[in-house]
Amino acid sequence: MIVDFHAHAFPDALAPRAIASLEGRIEKPAITRGTQAELRQVMERCSIDISVVANIATKPAQHANVNAFAIQNDCTDLIHFGSVHPLGEDAVEWVEKIAQAGLKGIKLHPDYQGFYVDDPRVFPVYRKAMELGLVVLMHTGLDLGMPDPIHCSPKRLAAMLDKHPYDRFVAAHFGGWLMWEEVEDRLCGRYPLYLDTAVTMGSIQTERFVRMVEKHGSERVLFGSDNPWTDPARQLELISAAGLSPETEQAILSDNAARLLKL
Repeated sequence: MIVDFHAHAFPDALAPRAIASLEGRIEKPAITRGTQAELRQVMERCSIDISVVANIATKPAQHANVNAFAIQNDCTDLIHFGSVHPLGEDAVEWVEKIAQAGLKGIKLHPDYQGFYVDDPRVFPVYRKAMELGLVVLMHTGLDLGMPDPIHCSPKRLAAMLDKHPYDRFVAAHFGGWLMWEEVEDRLCGRYPLYLDTAVTMGSIQTERFVRMVEKHGSERVLFGSDNPWTDPARQLELISAAGLSPETEQAILSDNAARLLKL
């Protein structure tokens, strides 16, 4: 089994506009037009059994629509995470609704949602997610589509984790995309968080990747592609070529995700 812990899909009516807008922002072509059907086609081509679909509410007014899509489409092969805008007045209420609906987690994106990961105003959302046992998937590091400042640097993430050492927290993009030295110094092996590999392979030196996996613990690394922004086939090839043990590779590709998602 292979689990892609970081993928995206949009409602069919919205997908073409969403992908076109994001392509223009990040100046990078997507490999699909962002629909669930196309996501499944890529999964079949890459022998991926399950994808976690990371939905994002970029403003509080989107809570109802974004989470309705996640709830209605959550299934065995596409596990949808809900989302809340953590500065919205009803954010904690929506975390509760997401859990009550049976979703397994929430996705937060500090750059797109305009908050710093260590802002105390966001702490009630973290606390409610922790109380309810939800996975929290957080964008970390640089985002090609957003200018400075970086809202979730490894330094800020560590400051938040000092107050909320949650063992179901996933730092997307390997703890801080393109900030590998700071991730290694401030995060690896220091906190009980997971790191996903979305858009990591090909952006990080293989030797550093292997060293960071060993330092942090292979039991807390998850395969993620960020499909449709990278081709999972290429990401899987690079992980396979990294020289990890078969046991470590299996943990990253499936076992860790199965444990975290309670599959």
